[in-house]
Amino acid sequence: MIGEEKNNKRTNPGTLDALLEASYDGIVIFDARGEILRSGGALLKKVDQQGWADIQKICLDVIHSGRRISRWVQSADAVQSFLLTASPVFGEKRRVTRVVCNLRDPEELKYLGREADCEAPRESNSSPLTEGLGYKEELEKFTTRSVAMQSVLATAIRVAQVDSTILIMGESGVGKGMLARFIQEISRRKDYPFVKISCGAIPEHLLESELFGYEAGAFTGARKQGKPGLFEVAGNGTVFLDEVAELPLSLQVKLLNVLQDKTFMRLGGVKEITTNARVIAATNKDLKQQVKKGAFRADLFYRLHVIPIVIPPLRERRGDILPLVSRFLEVFNKSYGFKRTVSPDVLDCLVRYDWPGNVRELQNVIEYLVVIARDDVIEVHDLPENILESVQKTGAVKSTSGRVTLKDALEEYERNLIASVLVEHETLKDAADSLGIDISTLTRKKQKYGLIKKL
Repeated sequence: MIGEEKNNKRTNPGTLDALLEASYDGIVIFDARGEILRSGGALLKKVDQQGWADIQKICLDVIHSGRRISRWVQSADAVQSFLLTASPVFGEKRRVTRVVCNLRDPEELKYLGREADCEAPRESNSSPLTEGLGYKEELEKFTTRSVAMQSVLATAIRVAQVDSTILIMGESGVGKGMLARFIQEISRRKDYPFVKISCGAIPEHLLESELFGYEAGAFTGARKQGKPGLFEVAGNGTVFLDEVAELPLSLQVKLLNVLQDKTFMRLGGVKEITTNARVIAATNKDLKQQVKKGAFRADLFYRLHVIPIVIPPLRERRGDILPLVSRFLEVFNKSYGFKRTVSPDVLDCLVRYDWPGNVRELQNVIEYLVVIARDDVIEVHDLPENILESVQKTGAVKSTSGRVTLKDALEEYERNLIASVLVEHETLKDAADSLGIDISTLTRKKQKYGLIKKL
């Protein structure tokens, strides 16, 4: 560990290293390149490798912005969190020459009467590691390494704490429903119902009664006692309107009234009913284009578009493909009692494929491969024809023999990918952006794989 290497250095009492070592707080001093010059203090012993990566990332943010930043860092046992404050030191022409990081125990600060503000400054590129320390269990449902998806999750965590209407946009299969449920689970409405309705799956003449309910005798075949709609069932919970672009124009007016006035009437009713349900809508269509075509009301669009969240397609965050493959492989091996592994060439094909069906398609393909593979090692010839045809155009398919574990294959592919990207780009920032990771993660992986090329 970086900090331990610095701390193992023998020093005489009275030197800077000895003074740092005597500190209860953790102190780390970086140079203008983000390299550690000095470190010490008891709290640093509780920081694991991921914690050190977070500290280095914060340092790089300070170097680039020239501003002091405060964020949370977890302890190695993931039980406790510490407040990190990184402050720039300026040289000539206001250039950052050093960054001094102080790691503090909030309980100790509280005891000393100088408790820190728990709402640390939120940067636009914050990750769930800093935004969502209190939602670790919920975040574990998402398998992602990409900066783009981490930004989506950070936004979701922030908006979950308020009651604004949310519109989630993205292609089919990216996980819009999963994100909506995540927002509900970490909101103050988590103990109330989460009610989902697919606006495109229910016939138009039944959709109104499903949403708003009906009174006894409202239509032929209606229940004698009537029926509550989903807005009544949700109560103080969340109504998730999936495929909201498919909502008929006649019902769009009624939904608009619900969003504006928080009231509605059952089909065949004369009494207004008040609702406190939060609305989260989702669509895979461009609603602005739907408005231009007259298929969607402009006033409803703006009512839904209070907080838009766009989930990028899988082809734009390819760094998530291998972790997802690993996760789905583990799930289906366990479900079906297999011990399948994946050859490096198959992994290469999966990363190069564009996944028009996104995460849902990837999940289905991995289940298919686990079930139909002829041997425990999944090879290229096991892949579905549409994937083979697609990747053959890019020259991705290669013959292979031999058996490797998924972990070895993933690491080998990751090393080769990072090595090639480092050659293609002049700076670490450009390389990191191309890979969809931050600079500190790329630096750590360079060291892990012995890629010492200087950029």
